[in-house]
Amino acid sequence: MKFRSICFIIFIAISSCNNESKNKEHQSLSSDSKIIDSISKVEETVLDGDILRDSILNNKEYLDFTKVKINGKLPLITDTLSLYNLIGKPDQVVIPNMDDVCVSFYNKNFKEVRYKSTNFELYGDTIVLSSMNFKDSPNLYLKIGKLLLNHQTTLKEIEKIYPKAVKFKGHIDVHQLGNFTSVYLKISQNQLADSSWILFFNKEKLIRIDHFIPC
Repeated sequence: MKFRSICFIIFIAISSCNNESKNKEHQSLSSDSKIIDSISKVEETVLDGDILRDSILNNKEYLDFTKVKINGKLPLITDTLSLYNLIGKPDQVVIPNMDDVCVSFYNKNFKEVRYKSTNFELYGDTIVLSSMNFKDSPNLYLKIGKLLLNHQTTLKEIEKIYPKAVKFKGHIDVHQLGNFTSVYLKISQNQLADSSWILFFNKEKLIRIDHFIPC
């Protein structure tokens, strides 16, 4: 996972600890996608990592990374031809500055494939989902079993399936723009690593999901 996802988490505060932050640098933004992009550029950590890790690993609820399907068809690790045939060619393919990347999925150099604000990591012909922005790309969704994650998914729907995860939800408070809710889930039933899913909600609607891997 690249620095974008790592930085994304930094203004999240676990609700039970009341660690909420305000970012005054984003006053000029007018849309959710601009909010998301701006938050991702902040680099000051205020989150208690031990509390976050414990709230995730002590929760038996999980969203299995290996079983989630892009648009109900492709796994999260796939090949470029299959992905492009399914959702079209990307808007951009860029080479990130690896000095700004503290960790990636395979811990080696990669190219970043972008569909608006949805991001993949590209390793040769192998491509891995990093984050999906449902607000910017309502045609994209994730599916596992009967669970559908898209721009119409509500926090209440997630709470019915993952009540404990929602109980330990966090918040992002952006100055003059409002409050965003974050929900954390393990990526597998027997997860030992710190990586996790982060689901972001605005006005109770799902706007983005990240596969977060800490440095």
